[in-house]
Amino acid sequence: MTATNKPEDAQVVVVGSANQDLTSYTSTVPVLGQTVMGQTFDTSCGGKGANQAVAAACLGMVPVRMVCRVADDVFGTELLENFSTIWNFAWYGCIANLREQSDINLHYCFSFIFGFFITGNTGVMYDESSTILSSRETSSGVAAITVDTKSGDNMIIVTPGANFVLSATDVRQELEKQKSTPPKVVLVQLEIKPEAALEALKVGKELGATTILNTAPAPEDFSIDDWYPHIDILIPNETELQELCKDAGVATDDEEAMAKYLIAKGVGKVLVTLGARGAMIVEESEAPGADIKVTMISAPDDLPCKNDKVEDTIGAGDAFCGALSTYLSAGLSLTDAATKACGVASMSVRKRGAQDSYPRGDALPDCLKLPAAVSSWESVAISRDHTASSRVHRRWHSDYIKVQFIWLSKNLRTLMMYTNIWEYRIEQKT
Repeated sequence: MTATNKPEDAQVVVVGSANQDLTSYTSTVPVLGQTVMGQTFDTSCGGKGANQAVAAACLGMVPVRMVCRVADDVFGTELLENFSTIWNFAWYGCIANLREQSDINLHYCFSFIFGFFITGNTGVMYDESSTILSSRETSSGVAAITVDTKSGDNMIIVTPGANFVLSATDVRQELEKQKSTPPKVVLVQLEIKPEAALEALKVGKELGATTILNTAPAPEDFSIDDWYPHIDILIPNETELQELCKDAGVATDDEEAMAKYLIAKGVGKVLVTLGARGAMIVEESEAPGADIKVTMISAPDDLPCKNDKVEDTIGAGDAFCGALSTYLSAGLSLTDAATKACGVASMSVRKRGAQDSYPRGDALPDCLKLPAAVSSWESVAISRDHTASSRVHRRWHSDYIKVQFIWLSKNLRTLMMYTNIWEYRIEQKT
């Protein structure tokens, strides 16, 4: 396993879990004590933390780092190798084009590769020395998933393994590596120990980052009431919102009232994910003395896949959280970022699996791309009117272009193989 370069430059840092997903698809979901026959079985990389990091990195807009723990076992190896494969999709796209097109399209291939180098998408970064634990100490995390093929709904049992070895001290040490180049967003979930998750929020605040807590899975045997001052954006789904407010004396069928209760408890903003209904943002109004502002959000109306069949909902919430973090880091407002994140989540449910279903930057429809003012490409264009945000983008693009050429020099043999394929196809055509 090889770590990618310069994780301390990440603009989005995800602190959370990495699990191997073991997924069974069945038309009959078993009840307690019942055995049923499944239809298909898949293994894939997952964990809410890793899912969100991959969803953020797949968009190819900002550098993303993962703080997690895996064991030195077969699952851990696959999980970390998967982080690095995200940035190879440009190459896969080129080869797929050569294999599937009757007419060779070198312009497409080289433009894809050139765009890859310029955008600097190097997948999910991590610190190899601290991420991998001895398999004698623990095992990598595993999630056993059952998917109802009729509805697309799922049930999940998570065995945390190495994820619960990540301590609060570990988290502080990892995040403080970015004191000189602090991230814009720190994203946390609850598949790691509560004290580690809380420390991530605290350190994120200290670094000046926007702190986001996705309350998944819902806390059952501990309270997060003391966490609220450290949370800029709280993201629960409907079930998790009810769990957070079960002792609040608020009607559990009134999502708006529950979200307002959390605002009163000290949370900066509450963003409730509502499945097919989109999301709801609840925040204090900017006008002094005004009522709390409630904004309903859904995927863009012109999203091409909006009416396509839902295959399964695994990882859709993670797709939303990861995409939201990327869009916020790229400079969008919360409303605009949440709208586009709903679109990314909507695209993800049209395919099976979690990480495999997340859209790559090159596959995004126009409605989910960044506006020119904050796009990665515009940030490296020569212009007299550079904003502070574009200067930040230019700096990390410069660093990552260097990284890509280092990778290029180390993989010359592979590139020569691709060149031979192109030459062969040209000879066949002539």
